[in-house]
Amino acid sequence: MARADRLERLDARRTELEAEYRAALIAALCGLMFFASFPMPPSTTVMQMAAPPAMRSRVSAIFLCSNSLIGSTLGALFVGLLNERVLIQSRGGGTHNPLTTMAEVDALVAAVATVTQRIR
Repeated sequence: MARADRLERLDARRTELEAEYRAALIAALCGLMFFASFPMPPSTTVMQMAAPPAMRSRVSAIFLCSNSLIGSTLGALFVGLLNERVLIQSRGGGTHNPLTTMAEVDALVAAVATVTQRIR
C-alpha cells in the first residue's frame, strides 16, 4: 500500500512538473519569436538603400517573396525532418514533443547566427 501511495505522489509531481515545463517552454518560444523579428527592419532598410531607385520595388518584392517561401517551406520541413530523422532515432524511437523540437531548432539557429556574427 505504501508503494502505491508513493507512486501516486510521484505521478502527481510528474504531472505538475510537465505543466510547469510546458508553460516555461511556451514563454521561451514567445520570447524567441519576438526577438526573431528584429533582423527584418534593418535588412529591408539596407536593401532599400543599396538598390537603385528604379529597382527598389522589384528588389523588395523578390526579397520578401523568397524570405516568405523559404521560411514557410524549409523551416517547417527542417523541423519535421529533425524531429523524425535525428531526435527520435537518437532517443531510441517513440514519440517526441514537437514544441520541444521547435525550441531545440530555435536554440540551434540562434547559436549558429551568434557565432557567424562574431566571425564577421
